[in-house]
Amino acid sequence: MPSRLFGLLKCLVQGINAIFGELCYRVYQTERIITIMTNTQADIDALTTQLGKATDEIKMQIASLEAQIFEGVTLDLTALKAAAGMLDNINPDMIEPDPDPTV
Repeated sequence: MPSRLFGLLKCLVQGINAIFGELCYRVYQTERIITIMTNTQADIDALTTQLGKATDEIKMQIASLEAQIFEGVTLDLTALKAAAGMLDNINPDMIEPDPDPTV
């Protein structure tokens, strides 16, 4: 009888160890996901700040150009075009597939 009880207890301990191991693994996975999400959110926040700054700079350039127009100055749009191009190129335009590839 004691050996049977010992076998039962051994089986119970092994089951608890398996459950505990699985639980530890799930906690580890959850911690990794939270870390990735936190890093991703920090990256998104930094990009949002950078885009806000770029927007403010473009608005200032537009205001400066409007003032120059009001004063009758010939405009130099080089810097504004470059800034707009850089913002447009962050996410490249998709090339539309040719509807009839045989033509």
